Amino acid sequence: MLADRSYSYAIVILLTIIVLVQSEQLQRPTLVVVTVATDETDGLIRLRRSAEAFGIELNVFGLGEQWNGGDTRIEQGGGQKVRILKRSLEIYKDRNDVILLFTDAYDVVFNGGEEQILEKFIDFYGDYRVVFAAEPFCWPQKELAPNYPLVRFGKRFLNSGLFMGYATEIWQIINAYPIADKDDDQLYYTNVYLDEKLPVSFSKIIHY
Repeated sequence: MLADRSYSYAIVILLTIIVLVQSEQLQRPTLVVVTVATDETDGLIRLRRSAEAFGIELNVFGLGEQWNGGDTRIEQGGGQKVRILKRSLEIYKDRNDVILLFTDAYDVVFNGGEEQILEKFIDFYGDYRVVFAAEPFCWPQKELAPNYPLVRFGKRFLNSGLFMGYATEIWQIINAYPIADKDDDQLYYTNVYLDEKLPVSFSKIIHY
């Protein structure tokens, strides 16, 4: 009789664990990985191959379009990337169950899969809605540097080459201001980050 009761308890515990795991999986956001590229360069090919190696579904926006965003290697520019994202991400604007990962296309490779990326975002930055990469330089307007909060470790200034967050907030960010193709995308995101007059949801943005 005691053995039967212990067996019943074990089944109940096991079923409880299964239900909890299933519930967590149902509530877990979906990861959508995107990039913007107008040309099929060696860099984009490397990015695609690394995505395939880790089973990542990579959405490439803007391929085949004429690039009007300037030469961002030597000057300001890249606003066209934001404009392409505005057009391409509208389908996710109300999807609070989707986390978007944007990465530059030509100088990046993946070293982990979607599940690993999603887990780290939720575990490390669970209190935040959007996270941007960071760098040691305030580009392209260094006079904005004093407006940034001080940091105790890591880099201080926003980098627009990679960001990740909930689709609803990213949609707000890319639609916060008008932007032209030749405007600078990093300056655009910097202004969003520093603008205290924007909606309160933007207060949940950090750069790392």
